[in-house]
Amino acid sequence: MKSIVEFSTPEDIRKIRESTPWTSTRKGSYNDSLLRPEYVPKKLRFPAGKTMIRIVPSIRPSMYDWMIGVQAINYKDGRHAHPRTLGAGKSVFDHALSWLNTHRPETLFSKGNRDGYRLLTDPVSVFWAHE
Repeated sequence: MKSIVEFSTPEDIRKIRESTPWTSTRKGSYNDSLLRPEYVPKKLRFPAGKTMIRIVPSIRPSMYDWMIGVQAINYKDGRHAHPRTLGAGKSVFDHALSWLNTHRPETLFSKGNRDGYRLLTDPVSVFWAHE
């Protein structure tokens, strides 16, 4: 007797994902502002276990490759993209870093001062993918 393999439909997958114990209606205090608000719902969360994705190539008129390097400024309650990610520019964090480096260097984060102000960016990669 042969078995027939039936794959889950997108509707089945949506129901499974919505019923996970990690789903919460409570809004957290962390503000992840790396992406524009209209793109946040498209953010892909990988479920536990093996996941396969297909990377979508860059769009023809775009001046960016398939993966964009983002300089993220992380802080306790969130993160946002540094202005130099998509061009030149300085952020308030750059001005604060410059001022503190000149006037109060002992307050900045370092190997010796883990509790200091960390005003440097972290590299993050963003890309379009299709499930």
